Amino acid sequence: MIYAMSLDKAAQASEIGSFTLTIAALVFSISSVAYYWSTIELLASGLPMEGARYRATFRYWRAVWTLLEMRGRRIERNQLYAAARQRIELEIIYPRPNTDGFNRRERRMAHRRWRQTMKANLTPASEEEPAKIGVGNPTLLIKNHEYMRRYFDVLRKQHPKQAVGFATLLEIATGFIAPLHLLQGLIYRYGEEWTPIVDRYGHDIAHDPDPFGNLAVRKFQVFTFDCWLLWGPSVPLCTCTPWQSNPAVQFGYGDENNSLAVHAADPKSVLTAPGPDNSSALARKARAIGALRWGPDFPRADLCAAQEAIWNLDEERLILDTTVHGGKVSGTGDNSNATYYSAYIWVIFVMCTPEGIPFHNYSPTYRWRDLIPFFIHGNIAEPDTYDIQTDELARSAADSMLRLLEENAGLTFQFACAIDETACGSPMIARAPGETIREKMRKFIGAEHADKIRLDFDPKNPFQNGRYSSCALNGIVHSYYEDKPGIRTRILAEAEAELGGAPTPAAIGTRATSSPR
Repeated sequence: MIYAMSLDKAAQASEIGSFTLTIAALVFSISSVAYYWSTIELLASGLPMEGARYRATFRYWRAVWTLLEMRGRRIERNQLYAAARQRIELEIIYPRPNTDGFNRRERRMAHRRWRQTMKANLTPASEEEPAKIGVGNPTLLIKNHEYMRRYFDVLRKQHPKQAVGFATLLEIATGFIAPLHLLQGLIYRYGEEWTPIVDRYGHDIAHDPDPFGNLAVRKFQVFTFDCWLLWGPSVPLCTCTPWQSNPAVQFGYGDENNSLAVHAADPKSVLTAPGPDNSSALARKARAIGALRWGPDFPRADLCAAQEAIWNLDEERLILDTTVHGGKVSGTGDNSNATYYSAYIWVIFVMCTPEGIPFHNYSPTYRWRDLIPFFIHGNIAEPDTYDIQTDELARSAADSMLRLLEENAGLTFQFACAIDETACGSPMIARAPGETIREKMRKFIGAEHADKIRLDFDPKNPFQNGRYSSCALNGIVHSYYEDKPGIRTRILAEAEAELGGAPTPAAIGTRATSSPR
């Protein structure tokens, strides 16, 4: 009897002990989850995943698994969040392989190679240098843009008062540095949808309030302007007021559309860092180390007003900050003959009256309708090719304008700007060696046409006070997007009804500038 009572008491004590242990374990688990929650949330939202794998259940399961894996490597609790950021940043640059359809052995081998790649491209931090992720070229960053956006979104949510960007430095092995700034292209503005671009062209050639509406010259002007803007051209950096402060330079690979902005303490020193001035045309081969930042969250005081597109949330641009500890731009010792970096090489002229007045001078909104860009897609990193292609551009632009003059009485042209001349009156930050495109055009136009194709440029007295210079193109492009064909059609109809006939350009301009947009 006594023995049985002892067993009952032991059983009760055991039950109480198990219950207590269960509660303690539950409390510990809840407190652990609370402690690790920000890291789990970061991993769940930041780790690159696609399709069905982006479901919440899979994302959080993988986040917990990754957290346990890091704890298994004996990473201290207070270092887990930083380790999670580094892991996410590595996977953004080097995403997990897609092993759908692989057998077990193939899947294991693919993951082993992936882990080896990540390990080989991570330089751990030392007492002198911060940790760095090795990147072959900027294309990898542009390609994985969607992953970055998700990662930056969760960082902004968790740290709303901090600048958003990578915690680990990026060491980009090779690219091309250029004194240029990329404008947003039509194809990105309209989300890669061609219908609004094609429809807009139809409106723009038929509803223009000037003598050239629906004529060949207007069709040529609208198509050329649209085509030039389609993928996004680059404009040269300048020293005038909008560019003062600290302009970012372009750093890309292959093409200007595979580029990001580089922020440096001194842009001029960055542009000369790769080598001597005669080593290339506009773009020069370089390597860069810096912290990758999300453009919309970059401090505005650190950039110039002319590059407001970097802050534009719709454009989601990236910027490499080389002003951080360990950041720099330098020359690269790899294949010196691989000087291939393509971009639009362009020159722009303004359609004017015989007196040299732009036809749409009455309204800033319509200013783009007087601009005709002539351009070719060329190599701006190889000097011989660049020289040949600028010759070709100068000849074709001259030929096109001479033909337009023959077909349209009362039309003249005025040089506005080019990729190698801002024409605002202030010096450029850097320029390509040799003759400018404008200077090359003189031999193709001839003295007999000098009064109708005006190439002279006075830096002390720029044409229209620089309103058509390359430094004004960002604003002109914005006006182009604001110049909605439907609104313009309504303005035309209202003006015609009031005037009892077809309105003059001046009448339309008066109504257009006073109408809300």
